[in-house]
Amino acid sequence: FFRCFRMDEGKQSFVSHKKLGELVRQVDHRHELDPEVADLVLELADSFVESAIRFGSQLARHRGDDTLKVRDISLYLETTYKIRVPGFCELEPPAKVQKREPASDSPSAKSPVALDVHMNRNKSRASNKK
Repeated sequence: FFRCFRMDEGKQSFVSHKKLGELVRQVDHRHELDPEVADLVLELADSFVESAIRFGSQLARHRGDDTLKVRDISLYLETTYKIRVPGFCELEPPAKVQKREPASDSPSAKSPVALDVHMNRNKSRASNKK
């Protein structure tokens, strides 16, 4: 499923020290990471990936599917971190809801004045019953 790399302590990481160093050099070729900082960044990256996969897997199971989909991870990123990835966050549009017209004898179909009179009439009936 995911290709993991072995770290020095026997832990697995989703990104290797080598790949992280390459990424830093792509951003700025004059810089490099201190080994302790690199370990921390790798730990954070692993935690991020693991929680995204866990959340996405729960969503997939909830849908009755055993396949993790882009929309599962997109929902995680948006709800947890407010991250929208262009081209990958277009969630399915909501289903159109057809509006029903209220029945002509319902209070919501009447004018605001008629609605107020209707409401007051119901209040007076309730107080008369006491």
